[in-house]
Amino acid sequence: MVSRRWVWVATGLAAGMLMGARVAHAGRADEDRPGHRPQDMETAPAQAPQATANLPAAASAAKAAARRAAPSTGYAADAARTSSRLAPDERTARAFLRTAAVAARIETEASRLASSRAQGDAVREYAGDLLKYHEPADLELMWLLQARDMAPPMLETAQRKALARLAKLDGAKFDRAYVDLVSVRRQRSDVQQFERAAAGITDPALKAWILRQLPAMREQQVAARRLAGGRPAETAQQQAQRLRLSRTIASRTIASNTR
Repeated sequence: MVSRRWVWVATGLAAGMLMGARVAHAGRADEDRPGHRPQDMETAPAQAPQATANLPAAASAAKAAARRAAPSTGYAADAARTSSRLAPDERTARAFLRTAAVAARIETEASRLASSRAQGDAVREYAGDLLKYHEPADLELMWLLQARDMAPPMLETAQRKALARLAKLDGAKFDRAYVDLVSVRRQRSDVQQFERAAAGITDPALKAWILRQLPAMREQQVAARRLAGGRPAETAQQQAQRLRLSRTIASRTIASNTR
């Protein structure tokens, strides 16, 4: 027979174990309440859905910012990323368009200055004819760039400085600097570049544009040679008339091709 003393001991032990279990359960319940959680456990679940919901808006904002920044940085960064994926013919076409656009911009900006600042009539008339030639030719060039999602290239530092120096001159000094900038060497180089492109580029639209420019460009080269050689103004005017004739023929060809 179990003594009464051992009954009381067993009862006390059971009561103690029961009380401990209740205390532990109450502690876990308190920890599960929001007021007793650590701060990171309370806020993390609430913040995660909000961050996920904001991802599409953030991505759209980043893309919009990149599009806005593209004109100021030029197309060079995008071209560098995509050039390795382009076909060789397309890389050649894009390289030609970049070079042609830079040359056209230099010649156009210098000729705008010459049309009002040049002292010699022959120089001023030559510049005016170049501007008349570049107006339709450069418009087509911009279309060819846009068709490839290419922004007009920016001038290099040396090219910008050359135009800035030209803008500070007047009279005979301006004439000499302008003739040097649109020199025979530059005209010859441009003609050779267009001839190589006409032989190597396969894109039909670009090739047709190049072939339309070559006759007038060859006459510009001849006129620049006469201008640099100090020939009489009448000779330069005769060359200007031939240049206008070529431009008229080219304009008619463009009009017939667009019908």
